[in-house]
Amino acid sequence: MSIPARIYTVLTEGDLVTIPFSVVNTSNVNVTGATVVFDAFPAGVTFVAATKDVGTYTTLTRTWALPTIKPEQVETIYLTFETVDLTSEVLINGVSTGVDNASSPGEHDTNNKAVIRLAAASIPGLSFSGWEVLKNVAAYTNSGTQTLAAEDSGNLYVLSPSGNIEFELPSIGGNDSGMIFTFKVINANSHTITLTPANTETIDGSSDLTLSTTDSVTIVSCKSCAGGGNRWIITSLYVD
Repeated sequence: MSIPARIYTVLTEGDLVTIPFSVVNTSNVNVTGATVVFDAFPAGVTFVAATKDVGTYTTLTRTWALPTIKPEQVETIYLTFETVDLTSEVLINGVSTGVDNASSPGEHDTNNKAVIRLAAASIPGLSFSGWEVLKNVAAYTNSGTQTLAAEDSGNLYVLSPSGNIEFELPSIGGNDSGMIFTFKVINANSHTITLTPANTETIDGSSDLTLSTTDSVTIVSCKSCAGGGNRWIITSLYVD
């Protein structure tokens, strides 16, 4: 069975995009020696970095070598690319051995695919020029509440290996459009990230957003956005 590729849209060339690739052991025994080997990365994007739950990633061969994986254990690697010349959409493809694509557990799908493409049009009322995406990576390992400020825009926030954390987002009304944040839950156990907008602001119409398992999301602020006032817009979302 072939599982469709996940779509990741960037808004301007030169943006960074971080894509999670998750695998799972669907057997009832431990698996040793599992790998994910990515095809040669296509023209249009430049590989920047790889961050993973476990194992080792070899840049030269684009190979993620995993340690022993227990039954039903899910592990994730996420690759960051810079978009340099997206004249068309490009495919990132990883072929796994010994484990399955976690997006299709039990289907024994060996391909873990993602498509990167340039947005066809900007969102009305929002300018995307001058973004600084993924300036820093901040990892949290415990529970609690973190209050984010406008100057934190461009950061990636990771929860690993445990805990439940709430991020209070900066006020859009008190700042401006174009603030961008990325959040990622690495651990596959029952741990969560909850995003809470300020005041009556929303995330795609909701009062909050909770990520769990190996979910990830990128959001951007839109001030006085057409049809919605001050709100956070989801530009990419991966839900396991």
